[in-house]
Amino acid sequence: CPHRGSDSESSERATDRDRHREALAYFDRALQLAPRHLEARLNRAVALQLSGDHRGAADAYRTFLEQSANDPAFTAQRAAARQMLQRLQTTSH
Repeated sequence: CPHRGSDSESSERATDRDRHREALAYFDRALQLAPRHLEARLNRAVALQLSGDHRGAADAYRTFLEQSANDPAFTAQRAAARQMLQRLQTTSH
């Protein structure tokens, strides 16, 4: 059936969207309980980006960068977040 591939791809995209929504709900809940939980903050930005919400992801990356600015344990994650933020900003223009 020639349409089987497209149905399968649509199903996979729907499953991915559901997973992103579940992840976002999880990270939102974690951040309600611990607003400065840096790993949840960063993972929320990634989930937003993967779900296609680039504006939300950019805002979430900025918040992560602000909150983690003085934490040496997140140096590598800050570098990655800056890179992702830059990528989002160049693709949105």
